Amino acid sequence: IARTRGSATTYTSNATVTGTNVAVGDSAKQLRGTQGIDADSLRTLMKAISEALPALRRDAQQQAEAESTAREIVAEARQSSPDRSRLQRALGGLRRVLASSAQQALAAVLRALIDHELTRIGLPPGGE
Repeated sequence: IARTRGSATTYTSNATVTGTNVAVGDSAKQLRGTQGIDADSLRTLMKAISEALPALRRDAQQQAEAESTAREIVAEARQSSPDRSRLQRALGGLRRVLASSAQQALAAVLRALIDHELTRIGLPPGGE
């Protein structure tokens, strides 16, 4: 949105901004947002996925790997500067485990929640 006040123009952006420099005319501002990663939200989702794994009829090895991946995701999200590509790979891996589930309705809901979290942290839905 551009608004003109006298000889100055003000631009307002209502969007997630991360590490962006904005310069217009002879005025400049540096804006820095958070990483957009809500560790509590990811922890809650990973807990839900871990609890749902038995109902998703995963074998013991897949279940153990998925639970380990869920713990890694939570640990990474809590870092002061989380590695987005690591989160993307891990969340994508969980999506693949869920995609092959016999319980398609539950798996679809959990995949949609993963996609929502990926979008919230500025990554494309679908994992990788």
